[in-house]
Amino acid sequence: ALNVASDVIVGFKYNFDVELPRTYYRPETPVTDYTASLTIARMKFAVGLSGMMSFKLKQKGRLPYSVEFTGDGSTTSFSYNKRDLEFADRSDVKVTVDGVAQTGFTFTNDTTIVLSSAPANNAVIKFFIDEWFDVQPVSESNQYLANDVPLNNQTVFTIPIHQRTENFRLKMFNNSPFPVAVNAMMWEGQYTPRFYRRA
Repeated sequence: ALNVASDVIVGFKYNFDVELPRTYYRPETPVTDYTASLTIARMKFAVGLSGMMSFKLKQKGRLPYSVEFTGDGSTTSFSYNKRDLEFADRSDVKVTVDGVAQTGFTFTNDTTIVLSSAPANNAVIKFFIDEWFDVQPVSESNQYLANDVPLNNQTVFTIPIHQRTENFRLKMFNNSPFPVAVNAMMWEGQYTPRFYRRA
């Protein structure tokens, strides 16, 4: 058994952001069924020796978080309520002025955005998430020593989805300095070939 009680972990904080490919059912080894009706109920990820992992989900028909302001020709700093614009990482936030995407903005903190130039009077300023929602995984309860680094040899995260496979995209996200090791991914769902014979 691996013992990490006495180890010191040093790392750089960077964004681990991986979009997973679409899931299809493979009834036989050389054949993958792309045309069947497949509903994914949940996905399970076995993550080894990792401190944390978060997941982001893009679904059809679900509106993203957004906040709107009206420009007055001089204001560049705009504050909002955290619950109105929830995000896993600041890079998920997009800004438009009258529908035109902006890149000249910075965060003072998680609830204040400063634009590099003041929008015109009556201009519509919109802060929004690019349709990726932070999904809270469910993991089994466990324990670790109070004076130890909270790393488990393996943790299984369960992601509730319940969408048809063509209606969602899923990302794995981690911005902690702890290591990440994805050992396996499993999915549960409902598959039906729609009564068509597969050639």
